[in-house]
Amino acid sequence: MKREDAELYIKDDLPNYLTARGLSLRKPFRCLNPDHSDSHPSMSYDVKRNKVHCFSCGADYSTFDLIGIEYGLTDNAEIFKKAYELYNIEIDTAQDDFSPVKDSRQYKTPLNEFKPRNQKIDDIEDLEEPDKVYDFTKIIEEAHKELLNTPKAMDYYRSRGLSDEIIKEYKLGYCKDGYNSLLKDFPELHSQGKKQGLYKYVLPYINDDKTCNYFITEITDRSQVDEYNGKYRKIKDIKAYIFNERYIIRNSPEVIFICEGIYDALSVEMAGGKAIAFIGTAHRRFLSLCKKYKPKSKFIIMLDNDGAGQKAVEAVKEGLNILGIDYAIHKPNNGKDANESLQNDKEAFVSDIAEAIRKAVEQEKLDYLNNSALKHIAEFTNGINESVNTPAISTGFLELNNMLDGGFYEGLYILGAISSLGKTTFALQVADQIARAGHDVLFFSLEMSRSEVIAKSISRLTFIESKFNKELAKTTRGILAGKKYRYYSQEEKDLIKKSVEVYSQFAGNMYIYEGRYVNKDGTAERMSVAHIRELVNKHVTLTGRKPVVFIDYLQIIAPTDIRATDKQNTDIAVFELKEISRDFKIPVVAISSFNRENYSQPVSMASFKESGAIEYSSDVLLGLQYSGMEYLDGENERDRTKRIRELFRINEAQAKNGKPQEIDLKILKQRNGAKGSIGLYMTAKFNYFDDFRPIEPEETPFDKLVKESK
Repeated sequence: MKREDAELYIKDDLPNYLTARGLSLRKPFRCLNPDHSDSHPSMSYDVKRNKVHCFSCGADYSTFDLIGIEYGLTDNAEIFKKAYELYNIEIDTAQDDFSPVKDSRQYKTPLNEFKPRNQKIDDIEDLEEPDKVYDFTKIIEEAHKELLNTPKAMDYYRSRGLSDEIIKEYKLGYCKDGYNSLLKDFPELHSQGKKQGLYKYVLPYINDDKTCNYFITEITDRSQVDEYNGKYRKIKDIKAYIFNERYIIRNSPEVIFICEGIYDALSVEMAGGKAIAFIGTAHRRFLSLCKKYKPKSKFIIMLDNDGAGQKAVEAVKEGLNILGIDYAIHKPNNGKDANESLQNDKEAFVSDIAEAIRKAVEQEKLDYLNNSALKHIAEFTNGINESVNTPAISTGFLELNNMLDGGFYEGLYILGAISSLGKTTFALQVADQIARAGHDVLFFSLEMSRSEVIAKSISRLTFIESKFNKELAKTTRGILAGKKYRYYSQEEKDLIKKSVEVYSQFAGNMYIYEGRYVNKDGTAERMSVAHIRELVNKHVTLTGRKPVVFIDYLQIIAPTDIRATDKQNTDIAVFELKEISRDFKIPVVAISSFNRENYSQPVSMASFKESGAIEYSSDVLLGLQYSGMEYLDGENERDRTKRIRELFRINEAQAKNGKPQEIDLKILKQRNGAKGSIGLYMTAKFNYFDDFRPIEPEETPFDKLVKESK
């Protein structure tokens, strides 16, 4: 590796260097300056400058500085030698002193800029617009006129294979006095470089309306290129645009080539295509533009045929895959890049571009035709054959299984109820019963802690293991409150111990995630659907088993778009959860809350109207309510209000006293089955549900409990 590339690579690796040493990229840590006794963390990572900075002592360090501190080195040559050793880098033209080489060539792309990073969509940066937009239209027009009156400058552009038509269309220019003279009306953008006057060729970024907000300049004498002055000079202090990014913004369904340099893009335009150019590290802006505008274009990635170009290809491919945008790969013939290919054989290059466009259009047609049902018959029949070995997953409730044709299948199940009616308790019991049967369960508890979830399960087990003895069984709080244990009898302690042992038998199948997603750097953020997908994928990848997923509850999943309404974000979450169930072929069960308007009404499809997506995207829609909530024939509104109020009062008293409550579980929608309702008993005090059964002569323990409580 060249020394300048190695230096950039190591400097750019600072985030990895820090996280490998347990330091956060998002919050302050103790200063790394050995002369600063930092009692309060005052150093943090500055992402814009790619350095760490202490706001107390003023220390400012790059990766090389930190390597010197870590290994007690002060001599630059020794520090660089150690850095190359740590990164296992061999320098192609290493000097004896290992000294760094300054490189102000602003086109250069650090090697790890293009390192694939297993991104998710949240990792793709939102589009960052410049603080100030300059209008360079006038100076570009002047530079273009000067070019047309300077034959030698025109000949240079022609020598790059460009036609006069392309030169005029893109307003290529020339300024005989160089960069600062061109920007005479913009002194704040002037360069302090001694050779700024050599940058006379002007390459503007033209908008659809023929205005210009950005350009770069090119040096006229390549022999003057050195470690301080590259071939091209960007405008000082302005964040670079993408050449021809107007194609992405206008969002028309066309084939667009992705090139590395402006001359490559202009070469494609010469050949009848459309092209954008990255100019260094602008691939990040490209992905941000695609994230925002969701272009309908078909992209053809045609970056340089060198190491950096191929790394860029991988990074762009990864980003486009995440965004779900079509692309193809095309390597330029007869040269390392498009412009060189044009210069070497114009006729062959034009044919090559035309063929690449034809293939892209043809592939789009094939992709569309593959949507026909005929193309999916084999997949359909294979799915049926595979389903023989993947029976329904039992919920543990006999009547519910019967209504669901055996239990849970692949799909999105939504369970709704008013507050405090036991929807979390019911979902958790189903999850435990699935785990106890040997299936893996991912339970996303976005409101309760993991300890509280486990305590609810153990509380239920104390009720079951005590044969429904209300005096011995323990509530959730009775399990969690350690100070109460000294007052428990030995029988009560033995019951808790036994219940913990029973829980431990299936706890290995139960994966409980709390409402905060912890990043690799130790920072935490609210759990989003993207995080849920990531954790499901991780589970399937690492264990080889497909889990049943429970989410408690839908309305507090982190919003996808903070600017959208609650309803819009809930709709998005429902759509994405449906995609998770389809992509991984698993049941996903999400709990949904109702608003207060539904408290006096029987559960119906209208109860879920707060989010239209729930009604349409769910495969099965379930609702819990107290038995007796249905409308009675001939009952007026006043009598109904009185009856419902009394119904709530009785049930609340039953819950408080540990007595069972009669619950209706209504199946409001079942995409591949019938609607209906089943009865359940809920003993809320001990987090327990059971199938509703009439009292028979040979009573079960639960039947006896019901009888005694009446």
